[in-house]
Amino acid sequence: EKVRAQLLAEVKYFWDEPKLFAKQLVKEALYQTHPYSKNALGTQKAIESITQKDLIAFYKKYISPQGAKIAIVGDFDTYNLPALLKNTLD
Repeated sequence: EKVRAQLLAEVKYFWDEPKLFAKQLVKEALYQTHPYSKNALGTQKAIESITQKDLIAFYKKYISPQGAKIAIVGDFDTYNLPALLKNTLD
């Protein structure tokens, strides 16, 4: 709810500042139904409608360690690095 309140405050500020929303109005006129016409902040209605269930579903669908790579540097002579990583990441 704290993040939601921050986002709503950002959207309100955006539409209260002519320098900010003028650019958005131009994008909407130029791009019309194309995704470039959308405001990256979203809308008040969209922000208010997002639920915890929506966030969890998004996370499960798009956030994955699949294909991730990790680089580890340093002096690890005194550590069993494979075991430490297995215990930490599993």
